[in-house]
Amino acid sequence: MSGFRRQSASLHRQHQFDAPAGAKPLPSTLVPCTQDRDFPVYDWAVRHAAVTKLTADKQASLVFIGDSITQMFGGAPHDRGQPGKDVWEKFYAKRNAANLGFGYDYLENTLWRLRHGELDGAKAKVVVMHIGTNNAGKNRPEEIVAGVRALLDEIHQRQPQAHVVLMAIFPRGPKPDAMRAKLDTTAKGYEIWAEALEPVLVKLLGESKP
Repeated sequence: MSGFRRQSASLHRQHQFDAPAGAKPLPSTLVPCTQDRDFPVYDWAVRHAAVTKLTADKQASLVFIGDSITQMFGGAPHDRGQPGKDVWEKFYAKRNAANLGFGYDYLENTLWRLRHGELDGAKAKVVVMHIGTNNAGKNRPEEIVAGVRALLDEIHQRQPQAHVVLMAIFPRGPKPDAMRAKLDTTAKGYEIWAEALEPVLVKLLGESKP
């Protein structure tokens, strides 16, 4: 038994290697990984499998990518509260849209999702991306920019025909905060967002104006 313990201990030794001279570690925004920070609200892995299948089955022509702000906009799967649901139904239900928003996602989590097939089954004409606010508390601006660029590269590689609408990160602040109160994710907020996007989508989707 003592010999077994000695052998097990030897198998779990850690080795540390020095980085080559001048080498710089990649920022976390460029290292794809999964997450479960919002597990009490929804199951990240289950949603990943569901939206991957849904996007492929629909061959979605309009795709939204983002974090909880996007996830709560609407669309299947209905795995958390969606204050923007009625707005989504009004603007996007007839447009063969898919919602790839995941609550509490960092840029690197979204990068993992795209590299594991979420966008591959789409036939996207337009991709709307709003992501990065959750990185603001842990990454420098240039690291966030690098992560956004990596996501844009993934989109262009997997859906080269698609137009990409890159949303600026919505402003935010610590609670309680008057500015943040004005920006609460409400149905009215989603309506403002959808109406602002509408002329852009009509043009890029090649639709005739009503």
